Amino acid sequence: MFFHKKRFQFFAENIARVFTGKAPLNELQPISSEEKKSGYSIPPVILSEGYKGKILLVSISGDGIEDKVILRSGDLWHREILRNTEAEIRNLGIRDARIYELGGAHLRFEPDGTIIIYGNSQQYGACDKEYAAGLVRNEFPGRRVDVRS
Repeated sequence: MFFHKKRFQFFAENIARVFTGKAPLNELQPISSEEKKSGYSIPPVILSEGYKGKILLVSISGDGIEDKVILRSGDLWHREILRNTEAEIRNLGIRDARIYELGGAHLRFEPDGTIIIYGNSQQYGACDKEYAAGLVRNEFPGRRVDVRS
């Protein structure tokens, strides 16, 4: 129940930020000033424990960044995850990066700790779920990650 309350608060704060003209945040915790100062420290995965919802694989390149594929989550719509990722990269001071969606899926944490990746994005199509599973395994070592169609 705590996680759902935290998600609701996150969405409510994001709505308020967008309403006042500020960029939306891309995660349950905002980017710290230390992370902003560290340069191009882009985490490969932003995924909260217990998350159930949409994920998006995103390609980032240019502006001194070698081609990098990251996984993002945290919104009700894949297009909003992409917009939030664009804002995240701009907030790091990276202005000329090329940011492209590579498809989406759905993810859920099961009660036994297993992480399931399934489905696709109606707007962007399916991501490479095996690649996404690899990123999730690196983020949650020791957890079982299953891919379903």
